[in-house]
Amino acid sequence: MNLKWLYRLLAVWDCRPMPAELSAVWGAFLHEGLMCHPGDPGRTRRILETWDSGCIELIIATCEYLDPLWQTVSHIWFEPRGRPGVFEYEVVSELGEWLGEWLGEWLGEQLLTHGHLPSNKEAERYIEALVNDFFEIGEEGPSSSGRAA
Repeated sequence: MNLKWLYRLLAVWDCRPMPAELSAVWGAFLHEGLMCHPGDPGRTRRILETWDSGCIELIIATCEYLDPLWQTVSHIWFEPRGRPGVFEYEVVSELGEWLGEWLGEWLGEQLLTHGHLPSNKEAERYIEALVNDFFEIGEEGPSSSGRAA
């Protein structure tokens, strides 16, 4: 079930901006997912070489995806219901990891993609899948989004 239009409508209608404290925390977790991969010590170097525009510019560019993430969850963020896990680990950090993988898919040491971030539409689809999985939104349960593992 595609709830994206409902998320956007509710976010616009609700008009709550992302709290500054939350944006700082999400930025840190996005960076953690993007650059810090315990199983891949060369990840940071490869990502920065692939991006080729500087680390600060990369962080600024990837943080642009936090607004669509907030727009997707803002209508339910303040609801007094329990959350099934830790959103920052399971959604924000995962988004950062996906962005890093998007920048440069590697097969051994051969670069398969060339340092571009996903389009807004592609990112919004992935964000929606992450949020749906986290909050178990949809008719078929947590895996209903079709998000690639």
